[in-house]
Amino acid sequence: GSLLVTWGDAVPLRSHLAASGRGMELSTLTWFGGRLLSCDDRTGIVYEISKGEARPRHILAGPTAAAHFKCEWAAVRHGQLYVGGIGRPFHSPSGATTRNDLVATIDTAGVVSLRNFSAVYDELCRAAGCGRVG
Repeated sequence: GSLLVTWGDAVPLRSHLAASGRGMELSTLTWFGGRLLSCDDRTGIVYEISKGEARPRHILAGPTAAAHFKCEWAAVRHGQLYVGGIGRPFHSPSGATTRNDLVATIDTAGVVSLRNFSAVYDELCRAAGCGRVG
């Protein structure tokens, strides 16, 4: 198959949400379920992008009540949208280390499930011959 992309005029993208005084940090752009979706890696909000607006569609939960979902990638597989993070330990400014290996799946009905991908990330690192601290 092939794909043809034609760029139109630039359209400013707007949202009324922010976190800690910061606007959106959109890390993904995925076509799923007839919608153009993007995830804000600061808040875990999956936005639907349409007509210059970013409208919240899903809110992904982090590993704890105090943590946000750090989404860095998205892929469609077997009719589900998979959204995940960096897959390595995160070191906070205070020196605390956390491992956020959660991957969210969203089905076409909008049902969100969280899965622990620790074993998957470990296997990827073994196959690539690298460690998890990357």
